[in-house]
Amino acid sequence: MSRVEAGFILAKLAAREAQRDLLAGDERSYQLPAGAEAKRYLIDPVPKPRQTQRDRWQKRPAVMRYRAFKDQVRALGIDLRPTGDRVIFVLPMPQSWSKKRRAEQLGQPHQGKPDTDNLLKALWDAVHTEDQHIFHADALKFWGERGEIIIEPGRQAVGFDGQSVIWREA
Repeated sequence: MSRVEAGFILAKLAAREAQRDLLAGDERSYQLPAGAEAKRYLIDPVPKPRQTQRDRWQKRPAVMRYRAFKDQVRALGIDLRPTGDRVIFVLPMPQSWSKKRRAEQLGQPHQGKPDTDNLLKALWDAVHTEDQHIFHADALKFWGERGEIIIEPGRQAVGFDGQSVIWREA
């Protein structure tokens, strides 16, 4: 077994352990519409990198992180509908930040890199082998103490009548 394979196996085990810890209870809660239930996964979000043919053998660090992320997502059993899910990415704050700055940024919108669309693309690629059937996306990103992906059910777009979108509640 190579180091890369061993790393992927360890990442899968860590993802499963983190998920069990999350299900055991957490101090934070999110307000959802009545009857809706968010799915929370303890996993550091990773953006989809630009890839070339060379990445098949070169094994750049960004590509290896992305591949490990895809393996973790699959191990956790994350699923997304083609429309209606809101994905919230909670990105961990750098350890180098002071306690003051960490307190100020906790829960604030993350407005830097990685881009929200690249985070969403990485998640979709991990969940779906073909993602052309996805036609509605809603994603947010915030700072947090640890990395998380939260999936909330929302309104589903079912059509367009020429003037506005026709919605079906979750």
